[in-house]
Amino acid sequence: MAGEHQEPVHRKELLLVDGSGYIFRAFFALPRMTTSAGLPTNAVYGFIRMILKLIKDTHPTHIAVVFDSPKRTFRDELYADYKKNRAETPDDLVAQIPYIHRAVEAFRIKAIVRDGVEADDVIGTLAARAASEGYAVTIVTADKDFMQLVGPNVTLWDTMRDRRVGVNEVRERFGVEPGAMVDIQALTGDQVDNVKGVPGVGEKTACSLVQMFGGVEEIYSHLDRVEASGLRGAKRIAALLREHRGEVELARKLVRIDTDVPVELGPDDCGWTGGDNRATAELMRELEFKSMVGETAPIQAGLPGLAGTKREDAP
Repeated sequence: MAGEHQEPVHRKELLLVDGSGYIFRAFFALPRMTTSAGLPTNAVYGFIRMILKLIKDTHPTHIAVVFDSPKRTFRDELYADYKKNRAETPDDLVAQIPYIHRAVEAFRIKAIVRDGVEADDVIGTLAARAASEGYAVTIVTADKDFMQLVGPNVTLWDTMRDRRVGVNEVRERFGVEPGAMVDIQALTGDQVDNVKGVPGVGEKTACSLVQMFGGVEEIYSHLDRVEASGLRGAKRIAALLREHRGEVELARKLVRIDTDVPVELGPDDCGWTGGDNRATAELMRELEFKSMVGETAPIQAGLPGLAGTKREDAP
C-alpha cells in the first residue's frame, strides 16, 4: 500500500576464503616464530590474524574456508608436469597445517577439503551455486586466476591490499568479459603452475587476440585473419599459434576452473553464528599466544602483540 513502511531486503552473502592462499601468505609474511617446545607458529599466527580481521570487518552470516587436497587431481592426470616447478612445502609449514585446521574448527567456520579436487574448483562450484541461489558471493583471494568466475553476483577481494575486483575491473584492465579470461590464460600460459601457452604471446597480445576474434576456438578458426590483423608481428604470432596449438588447447583445460565438481555442501550449509570460545582459548594457550587467549571470540578486534611467542631473530 502507498505510504506503508517496508523493511529493506537484506541479501544473503557468502564469503569463500582461499585457505591455501592464506596459509602461504601468512607463512612467508612473518618471521619464524616458535613455541617453547620448538613448534613453528608463524603461519598459524598469521592465518588466525587474517581470519579474525576478516570476520571483524565483514560480520559474515555465511563463510567457508576451502583448502587444496593433497591428493592428485584431474589436472595431474592431464599433464604430468603440472605445478612441477613448485618447490616442496617447507617442513616448518607442514607442521603448522593441522593447527590451522584446528583453528578453523574452533571458530566453527565451515572448512572444506575434497580429495582429488583443487580448492579453485570447489570455490568455483560453491560460488556458482550460491550466485544462482541469490547470494552475493565474495571470493577472498589474491589469485587472479579466479577472475574468470567474476560476475554480477561474484566478486574477488584481496584483503591484504584491500583490492576488490568485479566485472567492471576486469573489463577495464583486460578489455574482455570475465569468462574470456580462460582464453587469455590459455594463450599466455601460467608460469606459477608450469602451464605452457604460446611463447612470446604476453598478456597484451592475448587480450588483443581475444578482443578481435573471440575465444581460442575462434582464433584458430581464423588464423588467416590473424596474419592480416595489423597486430605488431602478426605473421609471427600466427605461426606461433599454429606451432603451439596443442599446448594452448591443453592449457585451456588446465586453467579453466570447474564449477560443477561433486560438492554435497551448499551455501546454506556455510552459515556462521560465532566460534567456540573455549576451544579457541585452549588452542591459543597450546600455541603460547598468551596475549591472545582473551581474544577467544573471533568477532573481536585484531590480535594484539606476540607476547609469549619466541621469534627466531629475537635476542
